[in-house]
Amino acid sequence: FARILLSLVLLVLAFLSIGVLIFTSVRAGIISLGRNPLAAAAIHRGLLGIAFITLMIVAFTLIAVYLILIY
Repeated sequence: FARILLSLVLLVLAFLSIGVLIFTSVRAGIISLGRNPLAAAAIHRGLLGIAFITLMIVAFTLIAVYLILIY
C-alpha cells in the first residue's frame, strides 16, 4: 500500500509542477510577444524548450512510478 501511495504522490507532484511550468511559460511568452512582436521566433524556441523539459519530466516520472510499483 505504501508503494501505491508513494507513486500517487509522485504523480501528483509531477503533474502539478508541469502545470505550473507550462502556465508560467505560456503567460510569459504571451507577455513577451506583446512587448516585442519581432522576437516571435525566439519565444517559440523557448516554448519548444519548455515542451521538451515537460516531456522529460513526464518520462522520468512514469519510469520512476513504474520502478516503484515493480520493486
